[in-house]
Amino acid sequence: MRRSLFAALMLAGCSHGKADTGLLSADGDGDGYEAREDCNDDNAGVFPGAAEICNGIDDDCDGFADDDDPDLVGDLSLQPDADADGYGSSDPADARGFCEPQDGWLDDASDCDDGSDAVYPGAQEYCNQRDDDCDGEIDEEGALDSPWYLDEDADGWGSSGSSVVQCEQPSGYVLDDGDCDDADPLVHPGAAESCNGIDDDCDGTVDEDATDEATWYLDSDGDGYGLDTVTLVQCEQPSGYVLGSGDCDDGAASIHPGASESCNDADDDCDGSVDEGPPSDAGSWYEDSDGDGYGQLGTSTTSCDQPSGHVSNNSDCDDDDAAVSPAATETCDGVDNDCDGTTDPSGTATFVTSKGSVRDVTSLLATGSSTAAYSASITDDGTLTLCPGTYYVHFSVSAGDLVVTGRAGSGSTVVQGDGSDSLVSAWPSSSSISLQGLTLRGGMADQGGGINGGDHGLVLVLDDLLIESSSASYGGGLYLVDGELVLQDVVIDSNCADQSGGGAYLSDTVIEGSGVEFLDNTASHNGAGAMLYDCSAVLDAISFHSNEAGSYGGGLYVYDGEADLEDAAFTGNVGDYAGGAIVNGGGISLVDSEISSNLAVIAGGGLYVTSGIAWLQDSSVHANEAAGYMTTLGVGGGLFLNNGAELSCTGSSTTTAGIYDNDATWAGGAMFYSDDVVLESDSCDWGTGSTDNSNYDIAWYSDYGAGYSDYGDDESFTCSGAVCY
Repeated sequence: MRRSLFAALMLAGCSHGKADTGLLSADGDGDGYEAREDCNDDNAGVFPGAAEICNGIDDDCDGFADDDDPDLVGDLSLQPDADADGYGSSDPADARGFCEPQDGWLDDASDCDDGSDAVYPGAQEYCNQRDDDCDGEIDEEGALDSPWYLDEDADGWGSSGSSVVQCEQPSGYVLDDGDCDDADPLVHPGAAESCNGIDDDCDGTVDEDATDEATWYLDSDGDGYGLDTVTLVQCEQPSGYVLGSGDCDDGAASIHPGASESCNDADDDCDGSVDEGPPSDAGSWYEDSDGDGYGQLGTSTTSCDQPSGHVSNNSDCDDDDAAVSPAATETCDGVDNDCDGTTDPSGTATFVTSKGSVRDVTSLLATGSSTAAYSASITDDGTLTLCPGTYYVHFSVSAGDLVVTGRAGSGSTVVQGDGSDSLVSAWPSSSSISLQGLTLRGGMADQGGGINGGDHGLVLVLDDLLIESSSASYGGGLYLVDGELVLQDVVIDSNCADQSGGGAYLSDTVIEGSGVEFLDNTASHNGAGAMLYDCSAVLDAISFHSNEAGSYGGGLYVYDGEADLEDAAFTGNVGDYAGGAIVNGGGISLVDSEISSNLAVIAGGGLYVTSGIAWLQDSSVHANEAAGYMTTLGVGGGLFLNNGAELSCTGSSTTTAGIYDNDATWAGGAMFYSDDVVLESDSCDWGTGSTDNSNYDIAWYSDYGAGYSDYGDDESFTCSGAVCY
């Protein structure tokens, strides 16, 4: 109260001349308590701490009045009778004031044990070591023997059914009875009740308020998990309740803690997340980089919803190319277009234009037969790719630039004609044709039964090519005039010319290449293997074998122009003149080459040079023959030189380069048939013993008469006309 008055005075001193309203320190009844503390500021006898008296009001402002207030200083002072034995507690601390008499309270203070209804003033004293009659004495004279109860389970409580009465406590007996199961020490009055179907505390009720009662949760959907908010606590499981809790949807049996998460936009396992995991039924999605509807293996993601740029399958074998997928059509392009594990199926053909347009021409090319080949006209620039198989077709090419490729190589891809036309014909509008990995067979035409390149400056490139069994008047296998020819790994085999160039007829053409073979070709007249008319040829690893001409040049006929050959072989070729090769007005250079085992019926078994030049460097002309015919002598088994021919042979002491082991009726080695022939030998071999030429190494027939000379190995000399020195 002092604090309130002091505060009021302080506030009054700070009023700065204003009137004091008295609102800050009102004490209406002057009892020393402000209105805000006083529960009745109109009654000076009512304030906090006032004595509570019987007047029907709350005197001490504690919220209780009269008999309801434990602090009452009442008209009556009563003691409790807790054991209801008619006597009040003798403990002064138990006394309480009341205005009116109360049930269970007495104006008596004589009960020395208000917790036992057997103890009170005047009660019978028993021999029980207690003051039964509250007289201050224990077991005094006149005390009766006490009833003792058998305690078989030694839990401190006996059974009323087995007792003795005496003053002294018998062994195994106790004063208190009430044990309802004296065989179980855990069962007795005051014991803790457990969920065991037993009245543990002997109060006549089973499993009430048990210490181990379970909390049961309502499980409406029968999934074994209940709602946390609807529970029962008891021993026995109530119907519709379970021990498991945490169900977040008790109306769906598939939703509960521990459930498998599914793709359903629901929290199936009640963990607070939806469709996480991912769920067991989530889909596997595969990246579809090229947007063709097919994904690639190894780039999968698992989710309920389809991610952008992904599809549900992984069957694309090339996810960078939209044209490659299981739905694509297989074409002959070296690619597994339909992802079936196979590439370039037999008989398929694809044409790709120079602008990138792709055409499947399989069905077109498949219409031909061995007796009626399909006539295919190619007008667009591009690349035609043929997969393994035989195609009965004649190609007529008017496209500017064309490439025809056999995907699996010449051994697997055949272009077969019906004998009515060239297999490949180039029109004047065609500037270049490249043929790769093919076998061309069965063509027939006046020019170029296999390939007719025409005479308009075509650039022709042949790679891994076999031209066989075709025929023409000129160029049974190949015909090209005024063009360019590139050869790589080409075989020209068993072709026929009614006139010249059984394997190939080439005129005014620039030729280069490597790995070329002319084999078993025939010509009724000249150049059974090849006829080069005014050409410029540079060839490496070229061979002429078993070709046969009716007139000149069983293997090769060079007319004007030049042929530079390295690592060349002429073997087993036949002609009336020039079994191996003839140079007429042109030139031939042979480096590291061999002319061997060729036959001329009349002259020049190995090499025939007339009005031309031949250079032999580290090369050999040997085992060739000019056989003669009826009465006509065979002359120039190795060489026949005529009409100003010039031949140079260069060898060394470590090589077998030269002209040796050749045979003829006259001039087994070399025959000079005119006075203007020149031959130079620089360390060349002319044979000795079994390798000598027969007859004679060099013989001549001229205006000055006939003669001969013989030489040995590694000879160096010069012959001009009929004079050798």
